Amino acid sequence: MTDTVEIIPCTDSTRWNSILTRCGQYDFYHTAGYHYLHQQISGDEGILIVFRDGEHFAAYPLLRRSLTRLEGIEGPLVDFYDATSVYGYAGPITNHDWRDRHFVANFGHALEDVLREFRVVSVFSRLHPLLENEAGLGSGQIAEIGQTVSIDLTATEDKQYRNYRENHRRDINKAKKLGIIAYNDEMWEHYSDFLRLYDATMKRVKATEDYAFSREYFDSLRVALGDCLNLFVVKLGSGVLAAGLFTKVGDIIQYHLGGSASDRMQFAASKLLMDSVRLWGNARRAKVFHLGGGVGSREDSLYLFKTGFSDRRHKFKVWKHILLPDFYRLAVEQRQAWLKSRGLCLRDDGFFPLYRSTRIEPMAGGS
Repeated sequence: MTDTVEIIPCTDSTRWNSILTRCGQYDFYHTAGYHYLHQQISGDEGILIVFRDGEHFAAYPLLRRSLTRLEGIEGPLVDFYDATSVYGYAGPITNHDWRDRHFVANFGHALEDVLREFRVVSVFSRLHPLLENEAGLGSGQIAEIGQTVSIDLTATEDKQYRNYRENHRRDINKAKKLGIIAYNDEMWEHYSDFLRLYDATMKRVKATEDYAFSREYFDSLRVALGDCLNLFVVKLGSGVLAAGLFTKVGDIIQYHLGGSASDRMQFAASKLLMDSVRLWGNARRAKVFHLGGGVGSREDSLYLFKTGFSDRRHKFKVWKHILLPDFYRLAVEQRQAWLKSRGLCLRDDGFFPLYRSTRIEPMAGGS
């Protein structure tokens, strides 16, 4: 490791977040608090790798995971790791310009040196659609896995609204006429309602366990994100029809998680929810409201719902990189051997890294 590289643990939030502030453009997914939350949940190590070149620097937040927590991994791999990103849109950030290819190349070399020194076998990282930070990566594979939607808040409010799909505008107007209101619940008075609606919505749409967040998770999320996290609710009288969590970091407003009442769907409360956040963002001079994409980056009903608010699309990409090929192959072989002894095998359908795949099936010819 050279003097141009610094490793900051997520427990040192002052140093970590000072780097983010100097970068200018970043999101809550990059913060120390959000990484510390994931470290507490998973036991993985949240680190920020900082590369400096004079006054210019680049930083990459990652979670380092021990391979030995995978059943079947043993022997030479007991002191090895891999790395991943937090849930959401992360990736590298910089105070410089990714078009400086010499800077990017040096950053890439330094990043790989650090990861190899940390005995990291492979890296999987989600990237940020708005920041387009794949430009900061010179090695490995960049894969586009879907699209996300955003509203351009630098346009006039009238133009923003005219860009809504007609049925969205119609349902929003109808909801307002019925006396339905949406607002930022600054005192979090309806936090319990949000938790109830979120849990019910995830069960209704049969979401995977990845979206089964507990109250303890949300309690910790509030602490981790502080004032940048906002709870918006939609009400008819005293009843809460929908609720969602939204963040504002710099110029970016981000939709995080939400839910709605299944027995009140005719009121289209989620449409009014998004519209109220847009207006709130305009009042705070944000530049973009990022609604995100579909579940698992698919073009599903959630994605279709979001496309009704804007015609702006962004490419959601991920970074896959094998740093130590021999150890990567060994990890796959050990997992396959362990599963084979139990009549199972990994389905190699592109999941990365393969040895962490949960797509496990009975072996051909097995019982």
